[in-house]
Amino acid sequence: MNIDLALLLKVVHGGAKAWERLGDDGVRLGSFVNDGAVVYQWIADRMEVADFPSVSDLQGRFSGLSWPDAERYRYAELVDGVRTRRLGQVLSDGAAAVSTLLSAGRIQEAQAKLRALADAESDADVVPQRSLMGYGKEVRERYEASKSGAAGIAMPWPAITKMAGGLQRRSVTTILGRPGGGKTTMAINVARHAWVSGARVLFLSPEMCADEIAEVFYVIHSKTPYGGVILGNLDPESEGRLYQTIDEFGGETGLDILDSGDRLTPARVSQAIRKFRPDLVVADSLYEFFKSEYGDELKRLDFVTSFFQGASQLLRDDTGGVAMLGTSQLKKGSGDGEEAGLDDAGMSDKIAQRSQNVFKMWMKRPEDENNHVRRVSPLKVRRRAHWQPVVMLNWDWKNIRFEEIAPKTKDYQDSGVT
Repeated sequence: MNIDLALLLKVVHGGAKAWERLGDDGVRLGSFVNDGAVVYQWIADRMEVADFPSVSDLQGRFSGLSWPDAERYRYAELVDGVRTRRLGQVLSDGAAAVSTLLSAGRIQEAQAKLRALADAESDADVVPQRSLMGYGKEVRERYEASKSGAAGIAMPWPAITKMAGGLQRRSVTTILGRPGGGKTTMAINVARHAWVSGARVLFLSPEMCADEIAEVFYVIHSKTPYGGVILGNLDPESEGRLYQTIDEFGGETGLDILDSGDRLTPARVSQAIRKFRPDLVVADSLYEFFKSEYGDELKRLDFVTSFFQGASQLLRDDTGGVAMLGTSQLKKGSGDGEEAGLDDAGMSDKIAQRSQNVFKMWMKRPEDENNHVRRVSPLKVRRRAHWQPVVMLNWDWKNIRFEEIAPKTKDYQDSGVT
């Protein structure tokens, strides 16, 4: 039995007052794991923009989940179960035994097991006393991971990677830009680079088809002129390079995709993450997600931002969570993006709240367009390792160059930018 889903179903059945009671009882987002965390976040967001959901709303929104029979248990019993599981995780030696009993719905036995473990460890109360200074080991491990280059998934551009230490698990990084500015190309470059570096990647696109995305992937990887692929007039050398790349990677796995034909509902996206177990999820065009789920645009966009934050917590107990990268638009009226800030996110003001890192992609017209250049600037970096106001990137489809332009290099000087 999923104790989290049983409790949340019980609460929704009880209505808004039951939700308030849950908060009064000290049960928050951090009390839940995996699907429970996603569902809790959805209910919380729904409360901000709409009426409290009904049981049919909840089960309809998450139809892919296996909902337990919550009526078998009292509310207080389920709250105790969630607390017990949480404490069982703290007492790591007994976590597996406590979890097994809870999964079988044997809540009282789980509590007894937990009390026995607590008594064996200490004569103090079951609530653990933890000193902040006792986390030196974790700080050391984080530092050693960063030192070895394993802190986060690297992006293709060292300066952007350096700012936030890469794409971290259980975090969301959002790229903002104007339509046609190169956000999808950036997303595909990130996915390709991560996959080639050994990460498992899930690419989500509610706007494009898989063959379109694959075409861009193979063009970038083989450094084949895109125009020649579209028009079918590649020179023999370029054509051979494209075919060789297709043959080389044809049987490879680890870069999975769900596209516009895959009915990208919240439940199906969650299922895909659990099934494919990616290290990185790249969600292109966040503003296009879940349109069939919501009639109200504002509610939908608010839900999208909260959903992907919650989804980054999936697999937390198994792999430490998932790194998320999403692309979205800047508002109309933000020009080419030079002066745009977090308030100009075209989806929702919650994009700033729910994303650990936010970057904007912009141009100075006409010079950047003429010189095949894009600029990337940080708007928000939660764990800031470095700050660089602008990172210059080649954005040359003719010569398939998307690398970073290092300051004071000849490429930087030849770019004609200021």
